[in-house]
Amino acid sequence: MKTNKKATCLKRVGAYILDAFIFSLIFGIFMMLIPESNNVINLNQQLSDLGEKFLNHDISISVYFNQYAGIVHSLDKELFLNNLFNMVLMIGYFTILPFYYNGQTFGKKILKIKVVKDNGELTMNDLLIRNMIINGILFSLIGFTIIFITKEVTYFTIISILGIIEILLVITSLFMVSYRHDKKAVHDILCKTSVIEEN
Repeated sequence: MKTNKKATCLKRVGAYILDAFIFSLIFGIFMMLIPESNNVINLNQQLSDLGEKFLNHDISISVYFNQYAGIVHSLDKELFLNNLFNMVLMIGYFTILPFYYNGQTFGKKILKIKVVKDNGELTMNDLLIRNMIINGILFSLIGFTIIFITKEVTYFTIISILGIIEILLVITSLFMVSYRHDKKAVHDILCKTSVIEEN
């Protein structure tokens, strides 16, 4: 019986980089159509000024942290719709597209690899769960949930911790794909999926 050849770590990373580039291009084109608000420009300037004050030792680290957390909280509120649109677009690209496109994003298609279910048909839920883990959609959802109900420092602390967890998940997945015999990452194990070479 012929077994499907698992995609190499290099191909998976290459496809991910290609997809990140394509996705950024699509998102960037949409964002060009939406003018940046004055509030966003002012908040970005405040971040820049705050960094300068800290580097010049004009403020202490605790003052810097509290003010930085406040500005980030305000900025994320201002960019709420942009970030929500980014998440919806991400679900479309990394979940809906491969569901209807043979388990492939454009990056995977270019490098001739695809996502398959180990036993049975690949479902939309499988792809959504994979997407939530590897692309940080779950963490974004948590951020959207808490932004209007938590105080500035609490919000900043939580999203910083979630950001670190997301980075660790990506690094862990990278090592797993590199060194496990079945080439499975965290999201592959949870969803019972594999990334294989296209026949």
